[in-house]
Amino acid sequence: MAAKLPNFVPGEPFDARKVERLKRAVEANTPARGGPGVRIRKQPWGWTAKYSSSSSFVPQTWRVAMTGAYPKNLAITIGRGLVGGIEPVIQDQNGKWIPISGNPATKPPTPPPQLAIPQSAFNQQQQQACLYLQATMISNGDPTQEWFIQRVTPVALPGLPPLTPFTAFKLLGFFILASGAVQYQQMCFFNLGLGTIFQRTATGAARYIWYASS
Repeated sequence: MAAKLPNFVPGEPFDARKVERLKRAVEANTPARGGPGVRIRKQPWGWTAKYSSSSSFVPQTWRVAMTGAYPKNLAITIGRGLVGGIEPVIQDQNGKWIPISGNPATKPPTPPPQLAIPQSAFNQQQQQACLYLQATMISNGDPTQEWFIQRVTPVALPGLPPLTPFTAFKLLGFFILASGAVQYQQMCFFNLGLGTIFQRTATGAARYIWYASS
């Protein structure tokens, strides 16, 4: 039976006790399992839903290809995608930043770089790792102006990303560990835009707005 949402009178104080009542009611009404073509997973911050399609179309943006095997030598390449018109980069063994789609202009052409996914990136309790885009931001010194994207890099983490000054994170997908094998569940299929509001240059804090872009 679904839990009944609490009734609130317009204008009444919204205190911590009422917030907790509303939270419990929403959690009780959240489905614990998916149905045909729907996979639902509970995360520390809430729920994610993945919808399967019978279509043969497979989006190439941010598409992940895995090589190696967990736990020692798992690595990935990532299909080309853009954040604010900027292609993410991965640092190679020589410390050089390489676009995730490689660099066809070099001689010989540089292939797409690999990102290692170490065992430490997996949450052993939840049996998963999260793949994020990490955008490093810079300010032009004007507190009224949005920040600019300096660099975007993919990173694998065992859970929620840390609160880092001048840094925004966007979830791309999950690596799910089952019986020693790893499967990838993609969550983002579009180029992205990124904006900031309420930015505080002194502390590096801001509210980040991610949105789908062409």
